[in-house]
This record gives sequence, C-alpha cells and structure tokens, in this order.
Amino acid sequence: MWLFLESSNWCRFDPNGEQTVEKTYQEGKDSCECIFTNGRTGCKTRYVYDLKKMLQINTQTGFKRNIKRVDPRDKGSENFGAAHSGETIRYTGPAPDGGFSPEIFQSITGWTPVNVKQLAADDKCAVCLTEFAEGDSDIPIKFARCKGHYFHRSCVENEHLLKFGFVSCPVCFTNYGIQRGTQPPGTMKIYIDPSISCLGYEFTGSIVIEYSGSQSPQTQSQFSGP
Repeated sequence: MWLFLESSNWCRFDPNGEQTVEKTYQEGKDSCECIFTNGRTGCKTRYVYDLKKMLQINTQTGFKRNIKRVDPRDKGSENFGAAHSGETIRYTGPAPDGGFSPEIFQSITGWTPVNVKQLAADDKCAVCLTEFAEGDSDIPIKFARCKGHYFHRSCVENEHLLKFGFVSCPVCFTNYGIQRGTQPPGTMKIYIDPSISCLGYEFTGSIVIEYSGSQSPQTQSQFSGP
C-alpha cells in the first residue's frame, strides 16, 4: 500500500499510480514515472517517483511530496487509506417550549421602561407606528442591547415574538436567548476519507459528513444518510 503526505494527512495513491509504483518497487528499480489526467480539466501532469528518497515530484512545478510504502499486514496499518476517526457532534433535539409569561419575556430581552419625556417628539413605536403618549398605561420599553428604537410593551410582549426561549428584535434583529430549531436528536460525524475522491481532486481525499437522527418533527419519517 502506497501513501503520500497531503496537508499533514497520509492519503492513499490512486489505483493506477499505486500499481505502477509497486511494480517498480518489486523490480528493485529506483524510480518511475506516471502521468495523471485531471478528470475535471483534462490536463495531464507527469510525476516522478523517487523510491530512494521516497518522494513524488511534479515535473512541471518541481513540487515534492513525501511518500511511503505500508504493509497492510503490519499492526496499525489498517488506519492508512481508511477513514480518519474525525469528530462526532451529538444533537439533543429541539428545545422544549417553555411557554410564554411576562417574566420569561423580561428575563430574556432585559427590557427596561423608557420615560416618554426623554424621547424625541417624533419617536414612535416601531411596531404599530403610533406615537407614545405621556401617562399612557401601555408604557414604551427598549430591549437591553437595542438602540434608537422603542416599542409599546403590548406590541412585543406576546407569544408570537417569544418562541422556544428566543426573541429576535423585529427592527434590528438583535437576538436574545438561544435560538433552537426543530432538528431532531441525532449525531453528525465529520471525517476525512482518503479513499474517496472528487472529480479533478483525485489525490486529496474527501471530507465526509454523515448525519443520523430519529424522526423529524416536520416529515415524521425516519432518515439517515451522508
């Protein structure tokens, strides 16, 4: 099994290149040449394999890669040319709907009341576009991190704006709380598989993303796939 070093990862040769280099090695020769055709562009690249210095050399650019031969029967060699372990991310599923209450809304947005006297004469509620009136029971408020716009409390303090413990300002879209969608619980695994190549990038391997989860609340069906 022949491998080349690419971006700190040992990747397996393509079948034709591996066959040529292995034949040269078995015959006791010091070097050989291979022509690689890029399947995407159709361009041909000539490589020289120096089996003394264990290098792959691009004859056009002079670029060199380290190469090595690994016996598949050797202990630990099963990791070469196979998928890297990568990273597994686990999802716990959609957030439970904690319901709506004025207390929850205030704790998430950090809203504070605004004195009408401190507002400009033409300041209006950003939702209903009505001017604020002094002494009105529906007081103007502002969200903690928002600037320059205000709301009637009744215009924003409702279950339509607060969903699953998350609020997005309807004017500047500043987010309050943690936004969670309806993705079902499951895992997403990300790893590099040197044995899989994309067209035009035959020597680089591929990043593989595999997602596996339970029933989707939107489709109510089982699904699994890369």
